[in-house]
Amino acid sequence: MVAFLLAHGADPNVRGAAAGNPPTHVASCYGHEAVVEVLLNNGADVNSQCQWGDTALHSAASQGHREIVALLLAHGADVTIKANSSATPLDMATQAGHTETIEMLAERDANV
Repeated sequence: MVAFLLAHGADPNVRGAAAGNPPTHVASCYGHEAVVEVLLNNGADVNSQCQWGDTALHSAASQGHREIVALLLAHGADVTIKANSSATPLDMATQAGHTETIEMLAERDANV
């Protein structure tokens, strides 16, 4: 469905009305890897920030979605972006105790 909408002109960077989250954030938070990939392959900004300053990488890291973290990193996600709370994706993964995600981000020199 997402690919269909994008093929017919949908904006991969449109923000939701309620919280202003880009689709990559929502898909990353809920573990929808295929949707994240389609969005990124169709021009979604991998480093877009929501009203709280989080990126899709923050969302995926906080939920421990390793595959999505890897996908976002492969598309150039910036591991150093800080949310309004000053938290980096590594901070979010650490707070949630997602060891494998922490290791992935640390390998990218995410301010360890």
